Formats: sequence, structure tokens, C-alpha cells
Amino acid sequence: GRSVSMMGVAGVGVAPLERGRGLARSMMQRALLEMFDREVALSTLYAATVPLYRQCGYEHAGALFDLSVPMRALAARSPVAGGLRPPTPAQRPGRPSRSAPVDSRCAGSPRLGSQLLGEALIGDDAAAVGGAEALAERIYKAFVRQRPGSLDRGPYVWDRVRNHRKLPVLGHLLALSDQRPPVAYVRYALAPKPDGRHDIELQDYALTQPEGLDLIIDHLASQRSMAHNLRWQGGCDDPLLLALDDHRGQVELREHWML
Repeated sequence: GRSVSMMGVAGVGVAPLERGRGLARSMMQRALLEMFDREVALSTLYAATVPLYRQCGYEHAGALFDLSVPMRALAARSPVAGGLRPPTPAQRPGRPSRSAPVDSRCAGSPRLGSQLLGEALIGDDAAAVGGAEALAERIYKAFVRQRPGSLDRGPYVWDRVRNHRKLPVLGHLLALSDQRPPVAYVRYALAPKPDGRHDIELQDYALTQPEGLDLIIDHLASQRSMAHNLRWQGGCDDPLLLALDDHRGQVELREHWML
């Protein structure tokens, strides 16, 4: 659970006319010496060419996978999430439902009381944006303390997590009941398909207790009627992948990373 300093390496390049002279190896060796001087403990990278980085001391240490699961393989984990429940006053005709997904870029403080999946939705009050995002960050920090190799996220990484390259990102804080604080969050984008349905592209999730994973699966399973597949990237030990009751999904190697 203790953080260790790490520096990532990206964007290493040499002009075509200057290649073959050992310039990239020299740059990497000097970069490693600079990291040593700064007392950086680890360095990681995704290699465009393995031999170069092996010459500098890097070696394969893990891999990133493309994960895909048919939405029909997602089974609701609780009777309420899988069935019908009488509408609450907040959901009766004439009043807007509080269980509608919202754009996480307009995230606000959690509003407990969603009656569909037990989630506390990230709100749309701009003045409360920091409250909900700070809560999500605390959930993430508690989650990754139990998972070696996860990043301490700074503003740049959080911005990438909260925003998709092309699609709006929906964000939800999830709670076990209306009166209890959120124990998980999930962010995802809806990628349209030609038949009018969509795939769910999972951006990020975290939880502070085991029940949080059930809440995430319940929430995603509620969208089975309009979604083909759930897609995301992760390791072969991804908690969500391992928690699914039906392993009809696909795990495809995307790329190795080196340490």
C-alpha cells in the first residue's frame, strides 16, 4: 500500500537520417542517470522496439489486454437490480428521475436516493463538481492501495480518465442504500452501433469494499437491452473480469510493458 516513485518514458525518437548510430541508446542511458540522480525508484514504458530498451536494462514486466464481454453475460447480483420495483415519488410521472446518467465532466456532489440500483449519482451542479470528484478520488486511492502497480493519479491522468477521445463520459457514484455513502464509482462511454444499439466502453471504476463490485455489475447489467458488448482495457487479473459469473468474453493481448 505504499507509493513508490516511478517515471514513465514516452515519445523517444531519432530522425531517420541519424538512425543506426546509437543515439537512442545514448539518450536512454542519460535519462536513466538523471532518474537515478532524482532518486526515482522505477521506470516503465511501452516499447516500440524491444532490443533498444533491453540494452538499457528494461525487461518485460506485464501486459495490457483488450477485454470484451457480451452484455448478455452480465447477470444482476441483487433481486432489486434484476427486477421491477414500485416507482418512488421522485420517479413518478411529472417529476424527473434521479437515476438518469449524467456527463461526468459536469460532475457534482453525490446525491443519495437513486431508487434503481442504489447509486448516488454524480450531480450536475457546477458548484459541487469538486465534492463528487474528490470523493471518487478517495475511493480510487483506497482501491489501488490493495492493487500493486496502480498509479498515483495526477491532474493529467485524471483528465484522461474523465474524458473519452470522441464520446461523452457518464459517471456514477454507487452506494448500497440511500442513507449510506458511496462505496464505488464507474465511468463509461456509449459507442453507437449501426443497428441503433451501442457498446459500453468502460473508462474507469473503483471500489472500497467487495459489495461495490456487485453494484458496478448491477449498474452495467441494467443496460443489457440496448448494449451489445462491454469493452475495457486491463490486466489478466482485472477484478471485474474475474468477478463475472459467465466467462464468455474475450481477452486479447494489446501490448507488453517493460520495467
